[in-house]
Amino acid sequence: MKPKAQQIAIAEARGWTYVRSVADRNPDNDRMSYLAGSLRSNKWDEWEVPDYPNDLNAMHDAEKMLTDDQLIDYAEWLGVCFDENPSKACVVLLRANATQRAEAFLRTIGKWEE
Repeated sequence: MKPKAQQIAIAEARGWTYVRSVADRNPDNDRMSYLAGSLRSNKWDEWEVPDYPNDLNAMHDAEKMLTDDQLIDYAEWLGVCFDENPSKACVVLLRANATQRAEAFLRTIGKWEE
């Protein structure tokens, strides 16, 4: 799955609503714009989608939406085995980069595409 597709899939899983690509206005720019807001208030703001596959802070925010059961699956997708050596498991989790976390996140929520 290409990074841009990962970025879109994670944003949508987090509730972002696609509006248009910024490239629609400027072909030299491949950033995307999404809407975030409330239907009730009828107030919407345009935001740039976080670069989840390359930004650890963005992935940290995405990880917060995972349930306790999903966190176990997430750790397994990252190659962590808690039974073998718990301290080693912590090191693997701490060293996982944004790209690894994005893939594990999407596999955990069933949105990964080969």
